[in-house]
Order: sequence, then C-alpha cells, then structure tokens
Amino acid sequence: MKKISILPLLTATVFSILFAGCASSGRTGSSPFDWETGMVSAYEVVQNQSQTLEIPGQGNQVNDSGATMNVSVDAVAPYTFKVTITSAEATGSPLSVDPIIGLESEVVVSPTGAIMSASGLEDNAYIDGMGGADVFKESLQELFQRLPDEPLAPGVEWSTSSTMPIARQGMELTREVTETYRVEESTTFEGRDAFLVQVDGDVSMTGTGNQGGQEFDFSAQGTMSGSSYIEAGTGRILSLERTGKLAGIIALTQADLPITLDLTTSVKLVE
Repeated sequence: MKKISILPLLTATVFSILFAGCASSGRTGSSPFDWETGMVSAYEVVQNQSQTLEIPGQGNQVNDSGATMNVSVDAVAPYTFKVTITSAEATGSPLSVDPIIGLESEVVVSPTGAIMSASGLEDNAYIDGMGGADVFKESLQELFQRLPDEPLAPGVEWSTSSTMPIARQGMELTREVTETYRVEESTTFEGRDAFLVQVDGDVSMTGTGNQGGQEFDFSAQGTMSGSSYIEAGTGRILSLERTGKLAGIIALTQADLPITLDLTTSVKLVE
C-alpha cells in the first residue's frame, strides 16, 4: 500500500473542524454583547493540530501543523466590525497563508454575537482551499463569543448547534457540532471585570472523497472543551483556550485506516 495522507484536507479545514463554532440558535433579544463604536481590539489566534494515521504495514503516519494569526477587530457601528488579518504564518500545511495577510472583512453579528455576514471572502486562494467563504466565515466566529439572550451571571447556561457541508479537493463532508456553555463565575482578568465561561461540545464529520485515485469513506466523532474570559459589559473575548480530539476511520477498498486528530486553539487579546 502506498503512503496515504489526507493532511491537505484536515489541515486546510483546521479552523472549521472543531473550534469554529456554531451558527446562531435562532434566539433574539437583548444581551451583554455591546462593543462601543470605535473600540479597536487586537488578537493573537494560535491553532495547532496533530494527525495520526494508522497504516497497515507502515505503522503510524504523524503530521503536525499549526497556524498563528494576528487580527484587528474595529467596531465601526453597532454589531458591525472591520476585521483585518494583519499577519499570519503556518507550518505543516500545503496552503500558503499569504493570500489572507491584509484581508479586510466587514463582519455583522447578531445581538447574541453570532456572525450573520462577512464580506470580502471570495476569490481568495487560501479561503478557497479551506472550503470557501462560508467555512472561513465560521472561523472568524472565534473572535466573537456567542452569548445567551439573558444577561451573563454565574450559573447561566445556553447551547448552540450547527450542520455545515465542507467540499474541497474531491472531498464532500458534513460537520455537525453541538456546544453547551456555562458561566462559572464573575471574576477579573488582567484587571478587567469578566465572566469565566466553560464550554463542552460534541462534533462529528462524515463524508466521501477521492484523492490520488483512491475513493474512500470518512467518519469521525469527538469532543471538545475549553474556557474563556468574557469582558463584563461588552461581551468581548479577553482570552480563550480550547482542546479537542477526533477519532475516526478512513475506509478504503483495501483497508480501514484509523485516524486521530488532536487540536488546540487559543485566542488572546493583546491590546
């Protein structure tokens, strides 16, 4: 059996597989998401993954990859932001991040922080390689905390869920995610009043593909967990940490190949 890798698929969709979050649950109403117009926030976003593919007769094929982006988020109007990727670098990925450096997108969010629209994402080689504008739009959700209708307070819980198709390089996948959030405590973070929010979720991916003339089915399930500090009064993310693990099977004609994927992400307000 020749060496097999689906790294181009999984690495290119690292922002969307587990941590990109879910669409709005459809609820409306007032919420603590209220950035002041003119507020500019700079974030560092770091994501890493390790993929292990078990190949009969070849042992384990391990591929590590990562990406770091610096992003400016400028509140230009109520619930409207100019998001600019000021720098980006990646390792272990077949996709060059150069096309997204300097990218500007006008992002509109709901009163509960879910991204409703994002402009300027078409005709970009990196975004197309990730699966298109809709997939990348969800990757931007990491910059905006999804919030409940009611004010944040210790003990408040809320949930989100989404189903998203991902198609690229001969792959047709469906990703399903459910997440449950809980406010653990009212506290301070680096001198700012904040809420500590815990999140736990389940994720699954299923689909089919053809790479290098090899047709296969793909299925994987996993969990994720993490926490974030949310600024009181604005709903702005001050810091976010998440980890997750997927385990699945690539079913080829000649063999079933177990695959695991470990992911981590962090979002940090730097100024």
